Amino acid sequence: MFQWREVKAKAYHEAGHVVAAVLQGLNLAEGGMRIDDGAQGVARLCIREHGNLANTEKDQAERRASIVTLLAGRFAQLRYDSYSDDPICWSDDFGRIDGLMAEMGLDTQSVMKQLSDASESIVARNWPLVAGLAELLLSAPISTMTQDELNTGWFTCFMKCQKHLSSERIRNFFQAKGYACEIS
Repeated sequence: MFQWREVKAKAYHEAGHVVAAVLQGLNLAEGGMRIDDGAQGVARLCIREHGNLANTEKDQAERRASIVTLLAGRFAQLRYDSYSDDPICWSDDFGRIDGLMAEMGLDTQSVMKQLSDASESIVARNWPLVAGLAELLLSAPISTMTQDELNTGWFTCFMKCQKHLSSERIRNFFQAKGYACEIS
């Protein structure tokens, strides 16, 4: 059923996204975080998506925080399992990053290095939070995805087995550790 090495790596990946988002003051979105038995995962976060070309200081800050959050998944996954460096795993995240970087209109190579360093630092400095959240997700009971979960975009295939943490449970995890965390 669950391919544990890959599933655990994906749990750390999703936890990396969530920790980076929360520590940068970004909100959780309804839906929490999930991993499935095919080592696919999602964390519902209020990050900026590319397509809005507004370019105020606030817009640029949102893009930067979103890119740092997207990069944190890869850094957390690699810190947990350095052998899980598969470019296919990061293709969705990097597609979103590329769109945001294009909107920034800056020297993308130097900006990307700066944001990558910031993301890697967040993961390294807060590894106990990443590991704690990943292990909390992994300890969740296995359930079958409901039709509603499938309809809302968690997965576009047939029903699969999953592990899930609600947004409320994630918020409680951070509050117990002394961090503010909001759900939008």
